[in-house]
Amino acid sequence: MVKPLKSGELLVKEGFINRDDIHKALLLQKKEKDSSSPKKTLFGIILCDLNLITPLDNFYVLHKYNKLQSIQSALISKNILQEEDVTRAEKDSLQQNI
Repeated sequence: MVKPLKSGELLVKEGFINRDDIHKALLLQKKEKDSSSPKKTLFGIILCDLNLITPLDNFYVLHKYNKLQSIQSALISKNILQEEDVTRAEKDSLQQNI
């Protein structure tokens, strides 16, 4: 079985960054994780903050390789909401046209 590539590896494959850029971003992510901050900055956002890629570059690569996750899926996978609650909210929003 082939292990799926991570977003940094995909950005290298597409020519947006190099392996040294991955290392820089991972170091920054680790520093943040080691600090007392509860915030976890996503890898792509760190690369954007370093001006190595644009948000559009990040979206392009994540979309191309089916790595995007909907807000609904994220809420369910992180156990913030139950699937039934998300489904109900989606139905309500469609009925109310919002």
